[in-house]
Amino acid sequence: MKLARIYLWIGLVSSVAFGGLYLATPAAMADFSGIETTNSAGLIDFRATYAGFQLGMAAWLAWCLRDEKRYAAGLVAFACVVAGLGSVRLMGLAVDGFSAEMAAATAIEFAMSGAALYAAAQLD
Repeated sequence: MKLARIYLWIGLVSSVAFGGLYLATPAAMADFSGIETTNSAGLIDFRATYAGFQLGMAAWLAWCLRDEKRYAAGLVAFACVVAGLGSVRLMGLAVDGFSAEMAAATAIEFAMSGAALYAAAQLD
């Protein structure tokens, strides 16, 4: 139970941190990711997509942390989302070409997903 709680907190804090960065500094985060935003609509959509997703995930994890019965749901949802990101990023590496930053992000996402699933498995 303790491992699950710790990992849910790690997911919550990382989601708030990245969501906050995407919300507060969308142009810098877009530049880091190699995404070009050319007008206010692009910045708004970038914030909505990236910050909105991260902050929504943080809210879900915070809700799951309120009751131990929800820990598994939070961990599995987080694992699925992060594995989805890693899987699509891996496909992009194969289709669009290698990027060291994206390869590192892919490895981190798969590791985070595996850790969340491991923590969920320890609940049984």
